[in-house]
Amino acid sequence: MDQLQRELERIFEQLPKGKDWEEWKEEMTAHFAERMADACAAGQTEEEALAEMRPDMKALCGLYQEEREVGLCAFFVRLFWQVVMAALVWLLFSAPLFLLGHRWSLMAGIGFLAVGLCGALVSALVLPGQKKKTVSLRRAKRLRKRIWMGYGLFLVLSWGLIGALQFGNHLLFGYPVAIDGMYQLGRMLAPYYGAALWCLLPLGVSQFVGALEKGEMTG
Repeated sequence: MDQLQRELERIFEQLPKGKDWEEWKEEMTAHFAERMADACAAGQTEEEALAEMRPDMKALCGLYQEEREVGLCAFFVRLFWQVVMAALVWLLFSAPLFLLGHRWSLMAGIGFLAVGLCGALVSALVLPGQKKKTVSLRRAKRLRKRIWMGYGLFLVLSWGLIGALQFGNHLLFGYPVAIDGMYQLGRMLAPYYGAALWCLLPLGVSQFVGALEKGEMTG
């Protein structure tokens, strides 16, 4: 049991000491001590039992650290496939912008689609299927939060700038904004809609992180 205790202490020292660290340590110590006792009762030596339990120790500690082991190929294929799905949604919802004369929306959607398809194809063909990678869920969640905050800031600033450009002439120089039909109204609202359409980026990141949490990229 001394060997098991030393091995567990070595592993626990590498873990971040959060508020539930002591409780986790007690639970895992009791769990592996029981497994060690069962293995020794079945005729194994402590060294043999410990060697069998080491992969499980690493996996359980990875759960505490909110880590996921993913297949390298599956990870990048899923990443680029998320770009493909976002590009298709972009093309669908940017159709009004294209009809109003904003051709950049179509070109951007086609560009995203090409990047996603090429990236997914290259990842599937080049990356080794059996190679694994450990991904930190904590970092992924922080990235998701920062992207949502960045998008919110971008939306507020862009809408403010668009409004200032559209209505600045009226406020500063006395030129009123003329809206004499649905087409003119659509033209005026199109920049606001285009800025809001970038919500597909944080939504795509959220779906990708959700897939990581569910362990859908194991290989």
